[in-house]
Amino acid sequence: MDDVPTLSEMSLVRGLGKGRMGYVKLYRTLSPPSPSSPPLSSFTAVKFISRSQASSNGNAKRVFSERNALLELSKHPYVVDLRGTGKDEEHLYFYMKPLLGGALHKHFRAEIPGRFAKNKAKHYTAQLASALSYLHSLSYLHRDVKASNVLLDEEGKAVLADFGYARKVMVGSGGDGKGGRATTFVGTLHAMAPEVLRCEGGGEGGEGGYGFGADWWALGVLVYEMMTGEPPFGYGVGGERGSCKERIMGGGDGAVFEDGIFKGVGASGEDLIRKLLMVEEEDRLTKFEVMKGHEFFEVIRWEEGEGGWVEVGNEPPEFNTDIGDLEVLEDAVGVGGGEGGGDNNVFAGF
Repeated sequence: MDDVPTLSEMSLVRGLGKGRMGYVKLYRTLSPPSPSSPPLSSFTAVKFISRSQASSNGNAKRVFSERNALLELSKHPYVVDLRGTGKDEEHLYFYMKPLLGGALHKHFRAEIPGRFAKNKAKHYTAQLASALSYLHSLSYLHRDVKASNVLLDEEGKAVLADFGYARKVMVGSGGDGKGGRATTFVGTLHAMAPEVLRCEGGGEGGEGGYGFGADWWALGVLVYEMMTGEPPFGYGVGGERGSCKERIMGGGDGAVFEDGIFKGVGASGEDLIRKLLMVEEEDRLTKFEVMKGHEFFEVIRWEEGEGGWVEVGNEPPEFNTDIGDLEVLEDAVGVGGGEGGGDNNVFAGF
């Protein structure tokens, strides 16, 4: 990891957001950057996690899962960059590269008519497919791929974030020989694959668990959402939970979509979405090498990155800089801290 300044060596710029266990703030180093430093090098996003909240209800495992995953994965260009971690009596800290372009869903909803143009959706899909391929090559499942967990950086590059549900699975665990399997019912309903739903409540249908195909399913949901403005099976909130589950279990091959829903998507987009949303995991498109050759990505220039991973060589599409927090670089406004509390030994190894 990078040599990250401590909080005492940085000044607060402003708050960026608040979550269930803490909040994120933007800091700037007190010493000025050198002229040759890359953009935003003097800025750091600091995620504060309350130790008292993180040590209850199994949350400690989620915090360690995120840290351990990012220690291995964060040098990939489409994965959030963890620069370091720290702790004090009240908080745990994640020091990260700022992603100030805003969440992906805010961008496609701001477009007219509430969805991305095809080439923009193709660009972001390609970047996220590259990220998932890299995760899976290191035996990691993300398990919560969705639009709000994808952030844009200052250049408009899509970056996969929130690795709290990430799980490393050993190849062959579960005995299927197709890669690691997980059995815990986690994620966000509207993006869950059928095999994940079968694990709810420890039901018998979930004995086989789920593997990397669950992440590819979630990508299919996201592609559909980027290109149409809504997820394919609904959000599953409130009274829609049951109908959402029922539609998911029908899969993309059996689902009844609204007339004309693919009108702006095109034949190649519809084909990719349906292949990613095949209800049976073994029928689903899950091989990145095959995916790269799909007609949907004909405009994408695939290149090999310095780490051996695949990158998108095309210039990032223009994006709305009024969405997100890019303006904080000129508008330095401080915010108050959150509540911490509680001394414990749960995080002795953090």
